[in-house]
Formats: sequence, C-alpha cells, structure tokens
Amino acid sequence: MWFKPQSVQASTIAAILVASSAFSIYPPWIAAQMTLVSNSLPAATEHLPRADELNRDALRLHHTGRFADALPLAKEALILREAALRPTDPLLAESLNTLGLILQESDYKAARLLLQRALKIRQEAFPPVHPAIAESLTNPSRTLYAGGQFAEAGLM
Repeated sequence: MWFKPQSVQASTIAAILVASSAFSIYPPWIAAQMTLVSNSLPAATEHLPRADELNRDALRLHHTGRFADALPLAKEALILREAALRPTDPLLAESLNTLGLILQESDYKAARLLLQRALKIRQEAFPPVHPAIAESLTNPSRTLYAGGQFAEAGLM
C-alpha cells in the first residue's frame, strides 16, 4: 500500500463533512452559490433566509402539482432576492428559474423570459459544464415544447 492508514475519529470526519456542506439541505451547486452572497446589498440581506425558505416551499409545491399555491411564494422569493442581491447573483437566477418553472404551467411567454434571464446569469457566474447551466439550458426547451413550439424547442 502506498500510504499508511491513519486512525481518524468519527468527530473529525463529521466536522469535515459538515464544513464541506456534505450534509447541506441544498444540492452542491446551490451550496456553492451561497458563497457568493457576499455580493449582496447590505440593506436587504436580512430577508435572504426568508427568500430561501419561500423558494424551497415553492419548488416543493410545484413538484406536487400545486402550481397555484407555489406561484405567490415564488414571486415573493424573487422580489426579496431582487431587493437584496445584485442582478448577476446566482441566487437571483435560482428564483428566476423557480418562478419560470411554475409559470410553464400557465404563461409560456413569461416563463421563457424568466428562464432565459436565469440562464444568462448562470452562464456569467459558472463554468460551462456546471449543472446549473445544464438545468437552465433544459428548462427553456421544455417551456417551448409545452407551448407547442416543437421546432424551436429542438434547436435549443
């Protein structure tokens, strides 16, 4: 064996995992975005935890098919994040993406605009192979497809 195994206490491993966000409630790409909150505007940052909660609840309701209940939560999360974050912040893109996904069920045009804005922010913030960009590339195509614009959806 090329290395000598060392005994490590469970508390040390737990501390490393917690520090590395391994036990985060967020997917890794969202946890990575949270480090960018330092770009936020100081006056409104106190509302960011509420925006996070609203966005999570909106997604949860969307995934269970309760679109009408999810819509006001997603709108409020976006309003709070727009007030607290710079226009290029990936957390803002997360809210734009969430609202766009919910609006796919009723307003294709508005959904498409939101999803395209989220994609632009994410393309500026992350490397091309980042999962958030893949998600943002997929969602507008789904919106076009759901709106019956099959040829245009295939081009994306």
